[in-house]
Amino acid sequence: MDTWADNPIMINYYKSFGFYFVDECITPDSEELAAQNRNLKVALLEYKIPSE
Repeated sequence: MDTWADNPIMINYYKSFGFYFVDECITPDSEELAAQNRNLKVALLEYKIPSE
């Protein structure tokens, strides 16, 4: 899961459902991405599915 890194409200919202913060990164400045998706600072979150 990812969301903008400068949006703590959304990050905390996902955390309230059991996601946890993994890292922040910046999307590449690549022509393969739409212009509005380049150089974005995003927060990566992960949800671990319990094994049975």
